[in-house]
Amino acid sequence: NGQLRRPACRSVFQRPVRDQFKALSVIQEKVRSQLQSAGEGDPDERPRLDSDWLERGTHSWDCLSKFVLEKERIHLLFAPYDVAPYVVGPQFASVAWEDLVGYMKPTFIDALKLQALPRRQRN
Repeated sequence: NGQLRRPACRSVFQRPVRDQFKALSVIQEKVRSQLQSAGEGDPDERPRLDSDWLERGTHSWDCLSKFVLEKERIHLLFAPYDVAPYVVGPQFASVAWEDLVGYMKPTFIDALKLQALPRRQRN
């Protein structure tokens, strides 16, 4: 039909989460903060990212479809144009499991062996 389809795995990261609204809010806050602060410092090294662009590029679970799971954290990957201009290149951010485990379903906590982690939850 000529339309591009999003990857079928786009909601995989969303499945382990029991409180999707709160978890998304935590992830957005962490990712936006990391990406924004990465542009601070020497302006010749890396330009500061535009907050409107960051918000648009992290506004939903679909925006968080590219990730890598590691023992301590989840790394999120953003292609050029996702959260910044092409010239800035791909962007990366991570969220510690400690920040997410309080919002996750017990089945996934067990599968990822996260039972011993402290649970940081916001109200």
